[in-house]
Amino acid sequence: MIGPRALVTLALLTVWLVWGSTYYAIRVALEGFPPFGMAAARLCAAGGLLLVGARVLGEPWPARRALATLAFAGVLSFLLGNGAVVWAEQTVPSGLVAILVGVVPVYTVLLGRFYGVGVSRVQAAGIVLGAVGLVVLHADEGLRGDLAISALLTLGSVAWAWASLMTKVQVGVSPTMMSGVQMFAGGVALAVASLVAGEAIPTAPPLRSVLAVGYLFSFGSVVAFSAYNYLLRHASIAVATSSAYVNPVVAVFLGIALGGESLPPTGWAGLGLIVAGVGLVTRRG
Repeated sequence: MIGPRALVTLALLTVWLVWGSTYYAIRVALEGFPPFGMAAARLCAAGGLLLVGARVLGEPWPARRALATLAFAGVLSFLLGNGAVVWAEQTVPSGLVAILVGVVPVYTVLLGRFYGVGVSRVQAAGIVLGAVGLVVLHADEGLRGDLAISALLTLGSVAWAWASLMTKVQVGVSPTMMSGVQMFAGGVALAVASLVAGEAIPTAPPLRSVLAVGYLFSFGSVVAFSAYNYLLRHASIAVATSSAYVNPVVAVFLGIALGGESLPPTGWAGLGLIVAGVGLVTRRG
């Protein structure tokens, strides 16, 4: 039998590694699918699968108020959070995207005061150190971008942090049911956004894009988001949101290992700061 501490560690590693690899998977998926439509399809499918599975296992539907809160959190997370990232990456440098999204733990700490969710001083220091590491990691990339898109990314990051806090304080709802409700609601909202944007349905997407969507559906959505909700329930908010720092690190190493990319000295310094910051966060988490 796996103990609670081991389950938290497993969930944390799952979120770190899987969400770190989705950077590349999203890029491949967008070669054959429009951004909002692709995200809507995988989220509706993943959310529906989890909801059916939860009901088959005998889990009750959340109370009406909890259901509405989780659905709203799903719209915040996926329409504003992920939707902003997918839209912004069309025009904004990846370094700026990584930084604006990577400061989610900072927003979470600030908003956590309104939900009675706090962090220790050691964790707060780790959060600040990780944010500085993100800036140093991407210092050589050039961080100029459209001001409106940057504001949208910031709004999306705040929305993700807010949704995480709303989810964490929910009681009496299993992580599977929480994930299903949030993803399905977020998928429906993204489907509406796809219709408003006039996205066309692809007729013959390349196989690599189809496989990438399959990976995003199975591992990125069903597995990793369920693990994230488990962390929100069983770990500190600082630990749960530490993936915002680790995901760019995983993406960098995948680029080096699979894409033949290299990292300048400032990049390695940034990675060191991020690792140190995450170490402080998880040490007390």
